[in-house]
Amino acid sequence: MARILRISSSPRPRGCSTKIADAFVNEYVSINGSDVVDRIDLWSYDLPELDSVAIEAKYAVLRRANHSESERSVWRRIVDEAEKFKAYDKYIFSVPMWNWGIPFILKKYIDTITQPGLLFEWSPKAGYVGLVNKPVVAIYSSSFDYGEGSGMTGMDHQKRYFDHWLRVIGCRDIQSIVVAPTSAAFSESVVALEKAKQQAREIARIF
Repeated sequence: MARILRISSSPRPRGCSTKIADAFVNEYVSINGSDVVDRIDLWSYDLPELDSVAIEAKYAVLRRANHSESERSVWRRIVDEAEKFKAYDKYIFSVPMWNWGIPFILKKYIDTITQPGLLFEWSPKAGYVGLVNKPVVAIYSSSFDYGEGSGMTGMDHQKRYFDHWLRVIGCRDIQSIVVAPTSAAFSESVVALEKAKQQAREIARIF
């Protein structure tokens, strides 16, 4: 039995990235009935605050210094969050584009769990070494098409950034599903959505 973590960064229950994730999960569960899919909706999820205490706690770890009582408490929460993430066997992310990047709530989640010794290690000799080597499906949506030949590829700080983060933490088996454009004429948007749903079902069968 595999444990899958689905992470949603869209606040819209019927947003395009959410619809594609729903199609993916429905297909996956129909084939892998004994697997467990847990979901985190980041907009209603209680994340630790990355305030001055949390930052000092991080630097204490880097300096191998002792934590104060307040630092110890907040660092424990951060460690628990990272360990919870690492406990899963596979990941599904739904990632809408916001102002050419990712939603700030997803960035906060990444900043919370991406800590040295937890999701990665670093040394002058080896550089970054990821500690999470798990399969990932990343579902991207955007109002416009930023793919090759669109003339807007350089404005895409969504897919390139998120793929970079996944690789830094060690993930290499990455499947991407893109639904775009979502703000085009109705017929074009419907075609894009249906194409992404079909791709999601196909990937779900082998995930």
